[in-house]
Amino acid sequence: MRNDYGGTFNNTATITIGATASVGLYGIYNSTTFNNTGGAIKIDNSTTTGLLNSDGPFTNVATITIGATTSVGMYGVYNSSIFNNTEGEIKIDRSTDVGLSNAGGTFTNTAKITIGAVASVGGSGLLNEATFNNNAGEIKIDRSTQVGFLNKNNFNNAAKITIGATASVGNRGLVNDGGAFANTAGGEVYIISSITPPLEVGLFNTGGGTLTNVAKIKVDGATNGIRNLNSSFQNNANGEIKIDNATRGVFNESGSMTNLAKLSIK
Repeated sequence: MRNDYGGTFNNTATITIGATASVGLYGIYNSTTFNNTGGAIKIDNSTTTGLLNSDGPFTNVATITIGATTSVGMYGVYNSSIFNNTEGEIKIDRSTDVGLSNAGGTFTNTAKITIGAVASVGGSGLLNEATFNNNAGEIKIDRSTQVGFLNKNNFNNAAKITIGATASVGNRGLVNDGGAFANTAGGEVYIISSITPPLEVGLFNTGGGTLTNVAKIKVDGATNGIRNLNSSFQNNANGEIKIDNATRGVFNESGSMTNLAKLSIK
């Protein structure tokens, strides 16, 4: 399905794509305005990307289910424009590389995103290379093979993120690689190793990145709970960090770490 050339697509019903056979490169290719205001969209059997938003905006206030039964190719959702998940729910499974890739533009979530609940989503559950605002709702990530959540640009969190609670996400839970990750008031980040051996690193701040926390972060089960390498990590006033069941709670390696609040290691 392609929405293009300045048109507007408004959906309030059910769209089923790829239920019985391949649909080609994309399940949905959007390069204009797409509003899923009350409908249910189901996408399977694409070869590259389940939902590509190249020049939106794309707004979802309903349900989008990607990869429920068969592979959707490299990406479940690939965004390079404006994507707003305001009241709806996005479920992503069976991608081969990345569950949700925010490669450009701005992705704003105030609802629910579930990645890898039933099947593998590839190397990374969530990859952010642009601006991502998680203002409300919840993001859950499981069943990646390398890293649950990889941030390379600007990520602002004021809601709940749960990584690895039900299945392995690989050897690293959350990696901030050269990006700016801000866990602001109301933010809750939970990184949980649900397998043995545990995560190599629960939260890895590297590549000259900046991570600031004024809310809650918990890492449970990792060889290194938090590792800070050549980067800046600040647990500011009102921040609370808890690290449980880690061989090494905090490993600061050639970086700058400042703690002005609560840090508990046990």
